[in-house]
Amino acid sequence: MDLKRVEEAEEKFGIGRFRLSSLLQKRVQEIVRGAPALVDMKTHKPIDVALEEILAGRISLDLYDGSKEAQELDEAALDMSDDALAEDDSGVFDL
Repeated sequence: MDLKRVEEAEEKFGIGRFRLSSLLQKRVQEIVRGAPALVDMKTHKPIDVALEEILAGRISLDLYDGSKEAQELDEAALDMSDDALAEDDSGVFDL
């Protein structure tokens, strides 16, 4: 999965990586269990399909409640992921 697309989703919807990862995980599970893709893509990797569905607005972001606790979790997860990326700056990561 391309980190730039993840960052695009974070910025577009104003959510942190923790919440985005949670949403991606739930959608990937649905796809793996046989749910049809909601976007047309050349790849069939569930994680890439789920991310594109989110970016295309095909998946609801109701999961994000905007609470202070959720925002703090997002910030903490972002700090941890930034530290990990500093060690590997390839721009690509796997969930």
